Amino acid sequence: MSNVHYLDIPFRKPLNTHAITDELIDILYDFMPERISHWSLKLAQAQFNERQAAGHSTWLDRVQIYVGLPTWVVSEEQMFSEAMAHLKCPLGLLLDLDRITETSLQCAIPYTKTDTLTKRPYQGLLHSLSISIITSANRLDEDIKNRTGDFRGGEDEFERLITDEKNHIREKKEFLVKRMKRMEAFDLSLDVIRNSLVTCKQLADGNDETIKAFLGLSSVTPKADVEAKEIYSQFDMHEFFEWASHHFGLDDYYEDGEDLIFQIKRHLGYKELNLPTEQDFKFLSSLVGRTSIL
Repeated sequence: MSNVHYLDIPFRKPLNTHAITDELIDILYDFMPERISHWSLKLAQAQFNERQAAGHSTWLDRVQIYVGLPTWVVSEEQMFSEAMAHLKCPLGLLLDLDRITETSLQCAIPYTKTDTLTKRPYQGLLHSLSISIITSANRLDEDIKNRTGDFRGGEDEFERLITDEKNHIREKKEFLVKRMKRMEAFDLSLDVIRNSLVTCKQLADGNDETIKAFLGLSSVTPKADVEAKEIYSQFDMHEFFEWASHHFGLDDYYEDGEDLIFQIKRHLGYKELNLPTEQDFKFLSSLVGRTSIL
């Protein structure tokens, strides 16, 4: 069971059935980390097939994902053109495997994107751990049932997207990916804030190694040290926003300094913004304290 399988592989047909074949399991095993045994896959196969036979399949059993692709493969077109080894299988099977092994697999879920130049639709790939996709799918269902989140105040979608979910799998999958990408952007925005704040504080403290790395210097003169302290220790949030936007792309996520202050206060209120040290939080407070709100 150590063959490498490429795009001319003969196992597409079994995916069109409502049961996982032994052939698919044998090929999937080639993509598994060492800790996952062949029997674990067989057990997951049995649970998946039993669910289908009993008429208890879920919409996740119908969502097809890719296993084995590196994260730099961003579309199905790229996957095919570069002949990347992969396997397409139901997400529900990986859910069964996760329950058995408590191991989450790196996978890719296809979704519809539009080429910005040609306006042509194509299938992009969102890479994530299988458990993250499953958890996001469960949250989506809970929001639909409870009319919370994206479904607060709108039409009741329970009958259409829960009771009749098997007829709206593509719609639910696209909505799932949209929510995951939004959360991914949210997490990235926090990373950018954190990186910008920590960098600015170290420059304001006159940290020689940070100054050398940030300014591309081989050594730091006393004059450069003093200038760095004078400049960065006096930033208000508007100046910090402009500086961080230039160097870290902060304006990809926030409109201006005032929006940044509002969102940071929100992040802190929900305990979403974690900084390395208490001194970093004090530096953030001083930035906000020096800022005049228009």
